[in-house]
Amino acid sequence: MPFADPFSGLELMMMPDQGVSTEINCVSPKSKVGLALEILLFGIRQLLLYVPPLAASWPVKFICKVKDVCNDKFQGSAWLSTPNYSIKNTYTSLSTQPETNHWSSFIWSRLTIPKHRFSLWLALLDRHKTKARLFLYGIGDDNLCAICGSGPETSAHLFFECSYSTDCLVRVLDWLGISHTRKNVLQVLHWTRRYCRNAFKRKFMLAAVAGLVYHIWRARNSSVWEGAIPTVPTLLHALKSDVKHRVQ
Repeated sequence: MPFADPFSGLELMMMPDQGVSTEINCVSPKSKVGLALEILLFGIRQLLLYVPPLAASWPVKFICKVKDVCNDKFQGSAWLSTPNYSIKNTYTSLSTQPETNHWSSFIWSRLTIPKHRFSLWLALLDRHKTKARLFLYGIGDDNLCAICGSGPETSAHLFFECSYSTDCLVRVLDWLGISHTRKNVLQVLHWTRRYCRNAFKRKFMLAAVAGLVYHIWRARNSSVWEGAIPTVPTLLHALKSDVKHRVQ
């Protein structure tokens, strides 16, 4: 009889005709070796069934993600009977091609201030610590936008669905000589690249949009920690000053 133990889709098959040692079948369940084996299998089973909580650390979530990938790849016992098993081939089969993004050029513009780049990078990855994100962890009294309070504070709302950020965006685009508006930071960046063919002007516009993202996030933090929101003209003055000094 084969020894089979389903681990949530990952089966450990030990059969004589597969060339796998069958000494395990001869181990008495009451012996120390048998008891240790049962404990080991129980631990593996618990690991494969483990689902990390929402508040788990990033390394724990990443390890569990890798575990799920391995579990999906190794369905069944075919990999045990492969005649020419290779660690390299197994690694290749488990490897996934990284997703390519098409917005990296927006980040690494020469005219963009480094801290503005970082803030734009977080916005495009949706990694800002917004109130909506923190509220899921039980942090904060509500998840409403700290600036307008009209909806959940997400990255999409801040850039640029919020009435405050929309007003800022319209004025910045007007300053740049652009009459069209978009309600999404990535759409704004793509449209800016298509709109402007001159390399220097395009970099200047990208620097302005990145600076706008930074200053909107700074205004949000000012509202949360200081209880004061800078006026739109004040924000625009700071943004223009940053961009002009960077270019000069």
